[in-house]
Amino acid sequence: MLPKNIPPPKRRRTIKLISSKFIQIFSRVWRFITKNSSKIFKNRSASWQKVRGWDKVFAVGLLIFWLGLILGNFVFKGLYVFEGNLLVTEMNFTYGGYVDKTFLKTFDAIESLDIQGKQKEPLTLTGKFTSDDDTLNQNLSKIKQLEIEFSYTTSRVIFAPTQPSELTLDTLIIPPNTQVNQLNYQDKYNQLSFCLQAAELQLNSCYINEYETSNQDLFSVGKLDLKLGQQLITVSLAMVNIPQLGIKAHLNNPQEITFQFTPNVDQSLLTLLSPSQIYLKLPDPNSSNSSQIENNLDVKNVQFSQYENPQTVTEKFKQSTVLKGEVRLGDEIIKLQQNQFLTILSKPGIKKIYSIKIKTESPQGLDVLFTGESTGIATGLYEELPVQTLEPSWLSQYLSEEAIAAIIGFISAFTGILIPRLFPEPSQKP
Repeated sequence: MLPKNIPPPKRRRTIKLISSKFIQIFSRVWRFITKNSSKIFKNRSASWQKVRGWDKVFAVGLLIFWLGLILGNFVFKGLYVFEGNLLVTEMNFTYGGYVDKTFLKTFDAIESLDIQGKQKEPLTLTGKFTSDDDTLNQNLSKIKQLEIEFSYTTSRVIFAPTQPSELTLDTLIIPPNTQVNQLNYQDKYNQLSFCLQAAELQLNSCYINEYETSNQDLFSVGKLDLKLGQQLITVSLAMVNIPQLGIKAHLNNPQEITFQFTPNVDQSLLTLLSPSQIYLKLPDPNSSNSSQIENNLDVKNVQFSQYENPQTVTEKFKQSTVLKGEVRLGDEIIKLQQNQFLTILSKPGIKKIYSIKIKTESPQGLDVLFTGESTGIATGLYEELPVQTLEPSWLSQYLSEEAIAAIIGFISAFTGILIPRLFPEPSQKP
């Protein structure tokens, strides 16, 4: 949760005070004009010439400053730093750093790892291979090293180790401009899943084109470093090429292959291409596990939302993924409840994610701590109709609301004094 050392100001009272000062000035000027309108316009030239020079400069300067202060405070908006802590079911963002960055680190004792997508290099497995299929088993028994090609966006591999699992996702490193889409934790399956794809593609979706081949432009979205361990692993494959076994993928006749594999070489490196979908079935939440999503990510285009039908990305089906949380902008805090949208009113928006933690206790989700810059924020069940908005003025960057009210009150008092000096009563002729 955000620190609560700065209490939110009594905004209503402050606005009421400013409004009353403004009305007081306006009514005083209006009474003066209506009472002396004929004298003012009839004798304005003579009256103005009778005012001393320093009074003219000071009074006009003060009026200009007063008008500028009022207009600036209520019209122009400042760029404010905000910070937030939200619990969400799903989120999307683009990695905005300039160098490769570790995204996942040390997810050990994984119960299963499911990877769908193209890979730049063949996956090489070294060890002992067996299969329940007699023909496949006969071919595998002659092989100590197997190379598997992932040539389609629908190519898929599933690692399901024998329990207790020794399968470890050591690191997942993502390059700049990689989108992390549909990042979510499913409590029912104790599963973390997400999609990696190029920044040019539609955010908040994972575009899979089964007819796209490796002849098209390639964009690397991550390097996945696995430690396979020494326990038996069941490997399931779909839409892959295995030249050693004479297996070639066909779009019209997808073939699924399953075999058992005992690794001799512990480590394996996979270069993932856009788009790639990853499903991690995590170990028991009560077990000791040092897994983490890396902290301090430079980000852009952050969204806490999802679409009812990811293949039809329209505003009509957009839903908030927020469960609860709060955001601080300046000295004020705005609280969010379930299904409310967090709307950032101007760019750059959220710039850094300090941490993403998997929360396995009820309510389950992703606990996200972030910061950014904007002229304001808004919340509500509908993005177009927010029920609460924080949009401070530029002057609030430097002064508190109470100080602004005091300055306006001070200037209003002087203005009430100086207006009669600008238009003094004409001298009565004998």
